[in-house]
Amino acid sequence: MSGDRHLRALQRAPQDPEGEARLLSERLRRGEADPERLALAAYLGHGPAREALGAQAPAFASSFNAFLTGLRRWGAGAWVRAALAGAREVVALWDTRHASDPRPREALTATEEWLRHRTSERAKQAHAAADACYLILGELEEPTAGAPGPPWPERWATAFRETRAAGLAALSAAHVGDMSFRYAKLSLTASRERLALAEVPGGPGGAALFSRAAQVDRLGHLPELDTESSARLLRARIAAELLPRALAE
Repeated sequence: MSGDRHLRALQRAPQDPEGEARLLSERLRRGEADPERLALAAYLGHGPAREALGAQAPAFASSFNAFLTGLRRWGAGAWVRAALAGAREVVALWDTRHASDPRPREALTATEEWLRHRTSERAKQAHAAADACYLILGELEEPTAGAPGPPWPERWATAFRETRAAGLAALSAAHVGDMSFRYAKLSLTASRERLALAEVPGGPGGAALFSRAAQVDRLGHLPELDTESSARLLRARIAAELLPRALAE
């Protein structure tokens, strides 16, 4: 069978994981698949891409921090999209409590616009949206005793991480190089911590953790918020965001 006929046969075949791996291997052999994009798919956990690359597949990152560090290989498009995917998850939580304040959502929109058109003007707009997010915490007011809603430590701890996730994602779009990557990692740290707070049980133990989380104004300094479940969820969201582009023909 000629090479073209063989490729068409693979494309027509039902795409179970083994069939997809054979198709990716054939496209790679023919120079029709970008090895770096395929490596990103493999890094994100796509089994057929890992099989197609074989020994050339990137090593699996066991920890969430190592996973984020490894994304640097694929440039700003990858790490800004990763930050955006995580921030979307926690801005949805912000919207349930603060529907009248769109600034975190606007920061995500500015990040998306930069990804579509990577111009200096879009970068400036992303920076302005991030600055707007950073104003929010100073505007939060401690509720009066007996007011409905969660206690103040919970409100502040969650709002801090929600607004930081969105603002830092926008800053990763507004900057370049090392600073952009640093902001993307911090955004994902904020997202991971906010998702971990969503798992905190009620009672005195939960209240104590919210109190500590409200007192810590630096990300990545509470080991209790470095949970496996939040890391798994963020990995899944990042893969869902990046895989379609990594596998696109």
